[in-house]
Amino acid sequence: PECEDAQLVVSEFMVLANTAVASWAMEQGLSLLHRTQDVVVPKEYAGVWTAPEDIHSVVKVLGASVLEATAKPHATLGVGAYAPLSSPLRRYSDLINMAQVLAHLTGHGQVRSREELEAMLPGVVARLEAAGRIQRFRPRFWKLLYIKQQGDEARWPAVVVEDSGHLVNLAMPREQLYVRGPRTLFGDKLFPGQHFSLRLGKIDPLRNEIY
Repeated sequence: PECEDAQLVVSEFMVLANTAVASWAMEQGLSLLHRTQDVVVPKEYAGVWTAPEDIHSVVKVLGASVLEATAKPHATLGVGAYAPLSSPLRRYSDLINMAQVLAHLTGHGQVRSREELEAMLPGVVARLEAAGRIQRFRPRFWKLLYIKQQGDEARWPAVVVEDSGHLVNLAMPREQLYVRGPRTLFGDKLFPGQHFSLRLGKIDPLRNEIY
């Protein structure tokens, strides 16, 4: 993208804003919805990782973040608390947090308790997960469609990130895709970081199927 650096700066400022809001809310005794990832990260996983196989290993250890009404650490961001508020137009959890902050500051509207926010969580989380699945699938659909248009003789660089028995997980760093294939296709000697040139045959972008 032409404005990639600018987008990165904006995203970093949003992380700082959401972290600051979480810290301020705890000082004020204001209940918010928090994005948490309360896991212990091994010391050897600290740092900046660029190799696909290393990134895959670190992400598996971290696990997914969850939405809670109690402030807890977020390991990936490296902060003690994180309350999403910067995207109220596209995420309902952010809209709820913004309403909480505005009601607290202005005295207008209802300030919900932690128990009330917890009661709302099942419905909010279910809808966020449904929207997240669409959000994740959308770029993958267009990437698979592009790959299909190149024909089944095209070759695609890939790196082994995990050998899970009968299936091999590979990353396609340039396309930012993960694919899986039968182990029998890749020979006897297999290890994370091994490079292959893939030929992807039948592709159904709508069903997210690759052969």
